[in-house]
Amino acid sequence: MIVKESGIEKKILDILREAGPEGIYQTDLVKRTGYSKGWVSEVLYKMEKNGLIRRISDKGKTKRIILSKYLDPKIGRVVRVGFVRSSEYIFVPHWIKRLKDKGLTVELEPYSRVMDVVRDIARGLIHLGFAPIYTVAIYRRLDFPVRAIAGVSLNGARLFTRGDRGDLGVIGTSELSTMHTVVGSYIFASRAEFARVEYYGSPDEAIQNFMGGRYDSLAIWEPYATMIENKVAKYRGIRFEDHIGDYQCCILVSHRSLDYRDIDLILDPYIESIKMVEKAQSDLSQKYSRIINIDRYLIERSIKSYIYTPYIDRQQITGIFRNNPVSIVSEGSILSVLDDMAI
Repeated sequence: MIVKESGIEKKILDILREAGPEGIYQTDLVKRTGYSKGWVSEVLYKMEKNGLIRRISDKGKTKRIILSKYLDPKIGRVVRVGFVRSSEYIFVPHWIKRLKDKGLTVELEPYSRVMDVVRDIARGLIHLGFAPIYTVAIYRRLDFPVRAIAGVSLNGARLFTRGDRGDLGVIGTSELSTMHTVVGSYIFASRAEFARVEYYGSPDEAIQNFMGGRYDSLAIWEPYATMIENKVAKYRGIRFEDHIGDYQCCILVSHRSLDYRDIDLILDPYIESIKMVEKAQSDLSQKYSRIINIDRYLIERSIKSYIYTPYIDRQQITGIFRNNPVSIVSEGSILSVLDDMAI
């Protein structure tokens, strides 16, 4: 959960912005803030955990504090990529192969929440990651040093409900995500009633809560939507695009300081790999199933929910806001992400 800046956090951020790329020693920061050493240390720990700063060891035990946006996440021979398990990234095996041809090794880092992917990119713990454009826009508004490189796909989520579609009751969704955004658009477009929204931490938790009756409705992505339909014949998911139109799902994201030469190195193989989805679905499904440990036939069936394209249409992006005037992120924030894109 993202929280608002406290007074001490704001003061620390102001000092660090003034310090620039060189940062400031923690001992000097304590003196500048006027707060106790213990309190400053506790706040810095939370800020680092949230991806806003990094504490770098320097001169023995002394730590230098630097804003995450000044990190130099240069790609060497190993590229660390964060992702949440989803059918959407079926092209990844081909991308790994093409990067290997360029002498690069890809290390995939699985996550349960897209928020954590964006946070770790900001912290410099991974080079690249896949995350919803809506999540990226929110974090950029909070001064997280992340940028968009290219699109992945459109659509790919469904809404399941156990009762009347006009009353969704308690809705389960992932937080600050595509699910979160399109649920709001669907509610506005359909004028459906609902009791409240609850956030799940993983797709397994989401399915368990829906099947167990904690959620009356559930917004979830592929292949988990197809998985639910396979398990329980009576549940047929509502395709959001049938009600709000096509919507952008995830994008490829990097740290803001990633060198353009590194981006160029990975971008052409990436675009080529996206285009391979239509040509080699069966082969990619087999290889990708071993990465995410989900049945290959389930993956192959579920990717029909996506429209793959590395390019993002501005008009299509703004369309979702016409159906959701109370979106979790503003249209202007989304467009600022596009202004900074690599392609």
